[in-house]
Amino acid sequence: MDELTLLTVNFIVAFIVLVTMAGLYQTSKADHCLIHWSLAGLGFLVNSAIGLIYAPLGLPYFLGPPLGNSALIASYLLLLSGVASYLAKPVSWRLLGVLLASIYLLSLSSFAQADVIHRFLLSYPILIAANLYTIWLLVSSRQAGLRASSIVLLGILCFNALQLSLRLITFLLDQMQLTAFSINWLLHTIGTLAVMLFMLLSMVGCVLLWARKKELALRQLAETDALTGWLNRQSMAEKMQAELHLCQRQRLPFSLLTFDIDHFKQINDKHGHSIGDTVLQDIAWLGKTILRDYDLLFRTGGEEFVACLPGVTPDQASAIARRFKNAVAKHHFNNSSTLKVTISQGIAGTANAYSNPETIASLQQQADHALYQAKQQGRDQVRLFAATCS
Repeated sequence: MDELTLLTVNFIVAFIVLVTMAGLYQTSKADHCLIHWSLAGLGFLVNSAIGLIYAPLGLPYFLGPPLGNSALIASYLLLLSGVASYLAKPVSWRLLGVLLASIYLLSLSSFAQADVIHRFLLSYPILIAANLYTIWLLVSSRQAGLRASSIVLLGILCFNALQLSLRLITFLLDQMQLTAFSINWLLHTIGTLAVMLFMLLSMVGCVLLWARKKELALRQLAETDALTGWLNRQSMAEKMQAELHLCQRQRLPFSLLTFDIDHFKQINDKHGHSIGDTVLQDIAWLGKTILRDYDLLFRTGGEEFVACLPGVTPDQASAIARRFKNAVAKHHFNNSSTLKVTISQGIAGTANAYSNPETIASLQQQADHALYQAKQQGRDQVRLFAATCS
């Protein structure tokens, strides 16, 4: 394949990348990573266009290699910033602009104009560094459910960083005349082909990342109670059973805390459903402040809730429940001191999940029984299931 054909194919691929990412952004404008990836496609397009028209049109130097190299580096940096935005990391457009302006000005220097190897020495380390930093962002990400979808892009970035490094080393060896014959033309052809493959494959990797994030967002929406932000019943049994199995394998304690709001129907009847909704939201907020970030919190009915507490003994869960009860009693619901709200709580669990292989279903029954006892004994109570093994 001759150079003109390669450059033409590069231009077409860059255009496809730009149109694809821009089209996705139009359908999901809340995903700012798509802006970055669209602009990365534009950078590839500018780089390819300059490669096509620079020599035939006899453009001045400042519109040729400096602009083309800057556009290529911009694409890599925008791919990086897009991944950062995707992972909710801070991105500075000003810093990106300063970097690109500096690179362009360096490309106009007499050092860069003297030889193509000088331009390689200026641009390739930046391209490799951008690849490696993007890899580091993906590898170090702790966002649940996203690691598997990042494998494709990670593989592409690793391969690209490797081929860039090998090309730079080979080019340096060729310039030092340490190779048997000149391979400048081969390196240039391979470079043009590598840019095309990187554009196409990185687009696929980015689209897979974006699609996975949308899938997780839709799943979370389906599993989350819109009013309180707690999980709903849809996946409760599956998630709690997984936590119980983990505690059993690690020989850890495990507890369930179930509670509901006392006389909630009377609150709705007396104050209205909007105030009732506020009470539910405040109760959920108080629960989140008392419980840990990684505890599983569910709203199972109108005023009924369940908290899954891995690594917590029933006695420890009782202490947590008492703190929760006191926090509710002291809270001013709807900014009013006259609206008094209390909760009744039932607890079941085991001090050693391994030696007491309960199921989630049986623990839920025990916690419900304890909750029933709390209600029967006057409400605003914390009750621990009497037969809990320790």
